Amino acid sequence: MAKVAFVQRNLNENLGAMYLSALLKRAGHEVECFIEPQEGSLIEAVAAYRPDIIGFTVFSGMHRWCLDVACKLKRPNNIIVFGGPHPTFFPKVILEDCVDVICVGEGEEAMVELADSFGGMGRIQGIRNLHVKVSGRVVANEVRPLIGDLDSLPDPDRGLFYKYKHLRNNSRKTFMTSRGCPYGCTFCFNAGLRRLYEGKGQYVRFRSAVSVVDEILGVKGKYGLKSVFFQDDTFILDKKRLFRLLDEYRKRVNLPFTCLVRADLVDEGTVVALRGAGCVCVQFGIESGVEETRNKLLKKGVTDAQIFETARLLKKHGIRFKTYNILRLPYETIGDAFRTVELNSLIGADYPWASLLLPYPGTELAECMLRGGMLPGGYDVDGLTGSFFNIKNPKRSDWEFINLQRLFFWAVKFPRLQPIIKILIRFPPNPVFDVLFLIGHAYNYMGSENMGFFEVVHFGLKSVRTFISESRGGG
Repeated sequence: MAKVAFVQRNLNENLGAMYLSALLKRAGHEVECFIEPQEGSLIEAVAAYRPDIIGFTVFSGMHRWCLDVACKLKRPNNIIVFGGPHPTFFPKVILEDCVDVICVGEGEEAMVELADSFGGMGRIQGIRNLHVKVSGRVVANEVRPLIGDLDSLPDPDRGLFYKYKHLRNNSRKTFMTSRGCPYGCTFCFNAGLRRLYEGKGQYVRFRSAVSVVDEILGVKGKYGLKSVFFQDDTFILDKKRLFRLLDEYRKRVNLPFTCLVRADLVDEGTVVALRGAGCVCVQFGIESGVEETRNKLLKKGVTDAQIFETARLLKKHGIRFKTYNILRLPYETIGDAFRTVELNSLIGADYPWASLLLPYPGTELAECMLRGGMLPGGYDVDGLTGSFFNIKNPKRSDWEFINLQRLFFWAVKFPRLQPIIKILIRFPPNPVFDVLFLIGHAYNYMGSENMGFFEVVHFGLKSVRTFISESRGGG
């Protein structure tokens, strides 16, 4: 039996770690998780557990924190494993001194094999999906076929995270009913992941309606549940399957829920079915208010007309909606950015959300920016912050975009303020704008995620430290 510890910085549910834990425990291993804000001393808490394997779910921009903590936890008799998007797309992270193994792509079967084989690096060097460092040499194994039958996986081990009171008592909990996205947005990782798994099985996969509803009812019975968030990239992708799931959900669960959609897939029949099953809010990406930018540069494949029609149908049937938008795009002027504000105002976005562009190295968008001279020649993943809301080493020319991101909610919800905001954004970024952003962000979060006021306040107090650190240039 191996002892496995999952370590993370932010206080949130990690479905990936929950699935890994469920499989590891089924195989007879012991698993715990440790979240930085919840521990008196993260390093001391993990060390006291004396794990054999320490796993990190690593996102680009947050990888420096993971490396720092991993180096403090590294011992001769334990194995440090990095999994998640960052090592999948930047496998050279295994060259860091404190990293022994990286997991590329889906990790469920690979992690169980790793724990089963614990006891010597030579015994694990042939495990598919893993890159393993042995005597200073890296053995990079190919990925195994994708898990085709998602119903074969056990339910996520929620007890792993629900030992923390805030996560356990959160009235809204997260579920996934599918894996994979077939679209090719240039700012997203999915195109690269599809290439990685070419010839390794169906990339987009779905769980059965019965499996999903059984899991939700199990969570409701054990932990309490007032609302559901379906985290699928595109919940409405397969309409026949969607209607079966919604029918099963309406009959057996009948709780309010939120999901992610694409505006080009929304029609009245879909909206009626969503509302009838309890959908109270959907979320979808606009990205840019300039249609040419959205579809030529970002390859979103969604027209203005489809966005307006989606908003009309959602308003007609009483479903609120949150929009995702990106500011400081390549070639974007501040006037273009205000077209994004105006489009959100025109469609009556209930919860307008905006980020600052993080051009992840290796994505099609970042490559385009490099060719266009918009990124330094030495631009790499260490140039990223860990937040969509901040820019590392901002220039004076970035001020208007940073400030508009902070005031985006107010500009959309109160259009009469836009002339004033156009003047205010010329000033240097400042704490007043940060506070206004946090207020708008809390309102969006409370409404779009179906969370109570005190839940949002508690979550905000735990998370604001990270935002302030990022605003000051922290990692």
